[in-house]
Amino acid sequence: VPEGFELCVRLMLPGEVALVTCPPDYAYDKFPRLLMKF
Repeated sequence: VPEGFELCVRLMLPGEVALVTCPPDYAYDKFPRLLMKF
């Protein structure tokens, strides 16, 4: 598994948890910014 892919997966999992636990307006505002950092 490429190192970058593994890092992405490790960051995506907490991000998905945040989408579930945060209010929708907050989650959808922050999640695309998290993806843009890659």
